[in-house]
Amino acid sequence: MLPEILRTLNLHSPYLVISKSLAASNEGKQYLEFLSQFVVGIKKGVGQNSPYEDAIEIAEQVRSTQYTAIKTYETHCNSADSILTLGGGSITDACKLSALLLENLSSPIKREDISALVNPLNSKPPSHVKPPTLPLIFVPTTLSAGEYHSHAGCLDCEVGTKKQFNYPGMTPRWIICDAKLASLTPEWVWLSTGIFPTHSSNRISGLRAVDHACESLCQTIPHDEKYDTYSVDALTLLIPGLLAVKQSQSLEAYSNCQKGAWNAMKPVIAPKPVQLGASHAIGHKLGGVFGVDHGITSCVMLPAVMQWNLSVNGERQKRIVKVFEETGVADVLKKEGVEENTAGGLLKGYIKLLGMPGSLTEVDVRREKWEKLAKESLTDPWTKRNPRKINGIEDMFEIFELAE
Repeated sequence: MLPEILRTLNLHSPYLVISKSLAASNEGKQYLEFLSQFVVGIKKGVGQNSPYEDAIEIAEQVRSTQYTAIKTYETHCNSADSILTLGGGSITDACKLSALLLENLSSPIKREDISALVNPLNSKPPSHVKPPTLPLIFVPTTLSAGEYHSHAGCLDCEVGTKKQFNYPGMTPRWIICDAKLASLTPEWVWLSTGIFPTHSSNRISGLRAVDHACESLCQTIPHDEKYDTYSVDALTLLIPGLLAVKQSQSLEAYSNCQKGAWNAMKPVIAPKPVQLGASHAIGHKLGGVFGVDHGITSCVMLPAVMQWNLSVNGERQKRIVKVFEETGVADVLKKEGVEENTAGGLLKGYIKLLGMPGSLTEVDVRREKWEKLAKESLTDPWTKRNPRKINGIEDMFEIFELAE
């Protein structure tokens, strides 16, 4: 199907970036062998959190194919005319940044020059920066859902923090959801990014999407209520869908999870985006500063943040409880001994049922690291948009204690 879609888009020579886990699987190897006849270059995998170094490498390799094609006049055979990805959020974010680098920086691209391109969410793009024009085609194999928007978060390893880039041309030209291909993703990767989909994991997937849906649904900052419907729809697909993947590996369950991840992203990429909160804010720092996989950060923080926020958005959280009840997952949890009637409690039991880590201790972020985590998290924009106001380090510590 991919070659036909590329021809429809008038693209003939993409540069391919594929996840290492997919490329190493038996079916993935066959798929890669088939695709190799249609692409001008291949990179297997990128680092967690989309390091600058990977984005630079991809940009330089794409540019080298274009330069060689110009010199040999074989532009239709050798020149990369697009970037094609098969993988998760780390790969998509790295490739978004690569497209931005190609448009704005000459070779050799230097890490320190990238700082001039940084543009966080909700910020007006700098006038001196040209938006990317190289077409991007993403085939997601996790539920990180970063492919659905024009934002990328990439790690500056020199300073140990993720920087944000948000430009119109970073939205892919085409997104292809293939349940069969997604089923080749390692189970723990799929389940974890399903909890927290946003900006980058090549290794974790389903709970990240749940995190998006829960935080947007429970946001008390006024927003268009139609986006709450998308969040509920997302949870209705994801919560039973992830459990079905865990229990049966059915392709229908994978497809439902993909639909759920898309619905979970809709409020976040709305013309007036629904704001997220502390689970995402702390998750960014757990990933960028402490190296915790992004889906896992949601497994650890989402239940604790829901519990801490309960006093200010309890009515909204009841809609999450209702999804657990109406999909029958609450009954499954009761049979496992989870007698909870709050969103935070149900999510905590659900994460345990999926076999994912659910505490700061389990990811080795112990109390001696909390002060640094708190200080870093307070700098994240979504901390300021959390439904319950976070006044400082002491409030952060209260959340961490709930996640311990």
